Amino acid sequence: MRECLSVPTITILVNALDPNALFTSRRKIRNSVRVLSYMFLVILMLIIYNASSDRLSASSNTEFTESAATQSERIQTHSTSPFTKLVWHTFYQFVDPQTLDIHPNATWFALSLFATDHEAMDPSIRNEHLEDQLLEQLRRENITIDMGGYYNPDNVMDMKNCNQVNRTLTIVVPYRKRAQNLLSFLSYMHRFLPLKAVRYRLVVLEQTSLKAFNRAKLFNAGLRELGLLIDEGKRPFTEDVTTRLNCTNYCFVLHDVDKLPVSMQTPYECHWNPLQLVRIGVARNKSAVMLGNIQLEKGKSEHWFYENFFGGVTVVNKRVLQRVNGMSNVFFGWGGEDDDFRARMTRRHIPVDLAPWNFSRFYFLDHAGDSPFNRRARTLLGGNRVWIRMNRDGMRQTRYTVRQRIVRPLYTLYQISV
Repeated sequence: MRECLSVPTITILVNALDPNALFTSRRKIRNSVRVLSYMFLVILMLIIYNASSDRLSASSNTEFTESAATQSERIQTHSTSPFTKLVWHTFYQFVDPQTLDIHPNATWFALSLFATDHEAMDPSIRNEHLEDQLLEQLRRENITIDMGGYYNPDNVMDMKNCNQVNRTLTIVVPYRKRAQNLLSFLSYMHRFLPLKAVRYRLVVLEQTSLKAFNRAKLFNAGLRELGLLIDEGKRPFTEDVTTRLNCTNYCFVLHDVDKLPVSMQTPYECHWNPLQLVRIGVARNKSAVMLGNIQLEKGKSEHWFYENFFGGVTVVNKRVLQRVNGMSNVFFGWGGEDDDFRARMTRRHIPVDLAPWNFSRFYFLDHAGDSPFNRRARTLLGGNRVWIRMNRDGMRQTRYTVRQRIVRPLYTLYQISV
């Protein structure tokens, strides 16, 4: 006897034969396949990117494996005219070769002493050789810089002593493709600060990634590597700062590499409140039309910044940086991150001190404009966006990779991919 189909079974069969239901199921399948293909492409691109970055890192690391004896054999003495222009190939693969102008009248930053021993030298060791020459010149002037860029007028530097830590300025310098500026900065500041009997150390943060330059994110990464966050797990390059955690007035100078103080009265010192040092930019050339990325007024060689300007050279202590969560990570390119930083101070009701006008003049060194203007800056600063993202976009949320930490005679170098 033939069994009769129940009503639910008949309903299921009818729905299965319904063309609309078939079309819906096929569309779902197509969408699923499309999503899976997109995911596969993203994973493939990430694999290719990681492989290429590893090859770059490996090729750049081979330059460091060469022994000192082999390097010294390749250095040959060669005299040349002081008017010679030399191509200073920087030590790292991702930085472009740059031209260093050697001129006897340029002694205000003592570059004239680098007019020899460069043409026959291998490009991979030229960077360190010029810095070694500068170190010898400083020693002849009785300026003793300890390994890693430390200077203490009392000849005693104990970074585990909280009293000394609170009186030590850590000068943090973001850097990329500014070889001539960096050498000028080292030569100038390692003379200027000892004359003021300032206790300091110098840290250079070099961006290795090929993205647009991100000054604020470099600062955040460098400050974290210097142990600014409490209870953060120690990474391979992080300094041992267990005794610094209670030093609330531990001060940092967030310092651009192309800005040099004019007046000996410029207050390089720790403050309870943030201190803005740059207020007037000075061009070295009287006929200059540009001051960094700023166009000068006709007939003027100075630029006076607006009252709320908060960038260039800024002194900030650890307590303030923790309260405002450092700086924003979203400002790639030139402009905007300093205004965001000032808005964070306003949000936390932290007053900003200003250096006196007479003591706030800074030379702006010439350089190529390699950082494009950040066209999103106005949008990112608009409305209450700064205040809304302050707790979720800052030092605590910075994602980065430290490629190397190198302790040099004149500074400590962090190579960071952001």
